[in-house]
Amino acid sequence: MGWSIKRVGKTGKPRYTAQYRDLRGEKQTIGTFSNKKGKPTEPGNEPRSSWPRGE
Repeated sequence: MGWSIKRVGKTGKPRYTAQYRDLRGEKQTIGTFSNKKGKPTEPGNEPRSSWPRGE
């Protein structure tokens, strides 16, 4: 299961980084978004339909 971390960007606006733990227990990031719903903020960032699964 994943979560998001709220931080402040260079412009002072809130940014959200989506993270999860991989099978080795290490934190991995999926991307940085302008809102918690995961709308991409930069070209090339595509929204994920679900968090990665360890299958």
